[in-house]
Amino acid sequence: MGFFDIFRRKRTPKNEAESSIPLETRKWNKMWEMWRDDRIPSPYRELMTYQTDMEKGGYNYYFEQRAAERHVAPSVEAVLSLLGDTDSAASMSDAYAAYKKYAGIDGDELKRILDECDYIYFDSKEEITEILKGYADTIGL
Repeated sequence: MGFFDIFRRKRTPKNEAESSIPLETRKWNKMWEMWRDDRIPSPYRELMTYQTDMEKGGYNYYFEQRAAERHVAPSVEAVLSLLGDTDSAASMSDAYAAYKKYAGIDGDELKRILDECDYIYFDSKEEITEILKGYADTIGL
């Protein structure tokens, strides 16, 4: 050991640092990293986008974003394919029906219905988290 070695920081090897993070958390983080890099397959990609948009601004924001990309119907169908018979699926179905009926016609009524659907989503969003946790478990590290 040389004199200047006392000034060096001891580094934790990468593998040792990673091993202190639970496997479930590492897979969850990897899944979101893959989503950001557009490497998640459909319909999980759409479900993750749905969850992200809902957290940013509810159904109004979600539909605005999907309409801007001209992908409303395929995105909704992909998400519903994973949600099955859940409160989240009912919320999305109601919101989508209102969007199709009132978008561009009656903004106040659309906003009122979407706000109601937002409450249902936020009360039942754990259903989506559980679906995504199940998918994250399939990701290899």
